[in-house]
Amino acid sequence: MFKGKNNKDIFDKILKQDVFFPWCMEPDCIDLIEKLTNADPLARLGLKNTQNIKKHPFFEGVNFEAIWKQ
Repeated sequence: MFKGKNNKDIFDKILKQDVFFPWCMEPDCIDLIEKLTNADPLARLGLKNTQNIKKHPFFEGVNFEAIWKQ
C-alpha cells in the first residue's frame, strides 16, 4: 500500500517505489503481476494479445473455453 502526504506524493511513490508482495503469495502470481505491470509498456505481458497471458504458469490448468461457455 502506498501512503503519502497528498495525491502527488502517493503517485510519485507508485511510479518509483518497489512493490513488496506478502510472503505467502505464490511465486507464479508474483511473476504474473510483475509482468503485467512492467514499467516499460512495450515489455508488458499481453502487449500484442492475451494468448501469452493465458499461457502464463499462473493459469496452468485453467480451461478458458469452459469459462467462456458459461
